[in-house]
Amino acid sequence: YLNKNKSVIADYHISKNMIFAKRTLQPDKFDKYEQIYHILTKDMPVPNMLIYLHASLDTILKRIHLRGREIEQNIKPSYLAQLIQDYEDYMNKFEVLHPDIPVIQIDGDKMDFVKHQKNLDKIIERVEQQMCNHKTESKQ
Repeated sequence: YLNKNKSVIADYHISKNMIFAKRTLQPDKFDKYEQIYHILTKDMPVPNMLIYLHASLDTILKRIHLRGREIEQNIKPSYLAQLIQDYEDYMNKFEVLHPDIPVIQIDGDKMDFVKHQKNLDKIIERVEQQMCNHKTESKQ
């Protein structure tokens, strides 16, 4: 799809691996992982837009409970708090390194697009607007 200039939408990006590797690997293993990561990703296409959904620890814990996935029920709040900070750090770095890639930030404490169609519509509207802006900019 990328070669045909078609949109690719994903809820995953390989950079998430680095966030989790940094949090879970021993320093010597992380150093090796980081070297391999950079070799494998140096010529990878970058996204033309990023949607960053963030929420407080309380909101995340409530949603994990509501979702009811057994595997998620024993995740320690302290681990989630660390991940929240890791993602925040990553996104701050990303925006500095890629000022030309728009980041749509969604405040998960204020928006629940699973329960409220209006919230989902608002997110879709923001994405569509950004896509129109991107098309206009790329034609200039």
